[in-house]
Amino acid sequence: MRPPYRSGVGPIVKPHIRPSRRALLVYRAWHPVLRVAVVMAVALLAALAPGMQGAALGPTLLLILAYTGWLLLLHGVERQPWLKERPAGQMGLSALRKAGALAGLTLLLWWNPGLSREAWLLYLLPMLTIGVDLNREWAATLVGLAMALALFSPFAHAAYRGSHLAWGDPLWLLALRDGLIRALVVGFSGISTYLLHHAIAYQYQRMEVINQELETVTSNPDWRSAANGLAQLLDRLFSSNAAKVTAYVLSHQPETQTMRIEGSSNPKGVQLAQEQFQFPAARGITGWTAAHRQPCFLNDTHDDPEQR
Repeated sequence: MRPPYRSGVGPIVKPHIRPSRRALLVYRAWHPVLRVAVVMAVALLAALAPGMQGAALGPTLLLILAYTGWLLLLHGVERQPWLKERPAGQMGLSALRKAGALAGLTLLLWWNPGLSREAWLLYLLPMLTIGVDLNREWAATLVGLAMALALFSPFAHAAYRGSHLAWGDPLWLLALRDGLIRALVVGFSGISTYLLHHAIAYQYQRMEVINQELETVTSNPDWRSAANGLAQLLDRLFSSNAAKVTAYVLSHQPETQTMRIEGSSNPKGVQLAQEQFQFPAARGITGWTAAHRQPCFLNDTHDDPEQR
């Protein structure tokens, strides 16, 4: 595994990506509509497969109408004022929406098993937004459910083709292999998008806290007090019940190649700052990055893989 705190690990979204506000508005306005349109288009195209001879078109249209009605019902509930004040209710509604999509697709595949070859790709669509509105428990449950459904979808297709699946025969092993491939693709898509959405949400929420705290810190004209406040801000941002963080604000003195403590979140560190404590810049990664004018991310100075 790549150490997540080494200095070579950059932000989740690379700095050269500079989206405009319009990108956000277009996503919020059109993504739900496009998602439903893609679901309907894939289902209809799968139902028009040459081998089906149109037999699956009627049931597919019926399920599409039921899916549309389900979405409209949830949309009406979502607009209720009482739900806006209940985050748990909003999360449950989002889980119902995605579970309904998985259930509808499963009905479609087992009602018309001949569609399983193409329509199983629809299992990926609920996974693409699973990290937007679900916590870890709900997301893990739905990812596991989608993986299980994708795993068994090839068996429905094999049964439709009239294959007698006996334990251990080549056709059974082939269906199992196809199911494992589908389950892994669905699971990886769900986990990746969940982690990406939550990582971006964490960065966004941390920036909100930083902006609020910096207004208090920068209002103090005394730099030394502001440095202590900034260190306390970093302490609050990155400390947890499992790991306590002590933050220091350091300045680089290029003439003497030393690092000086300007502020700290710890009383002992504050005392060192008042005494203008200094140490050689060659000790630790902070001095190296300051001397070379490079960015310094969070690092474990006891285990520096780049040995600086």
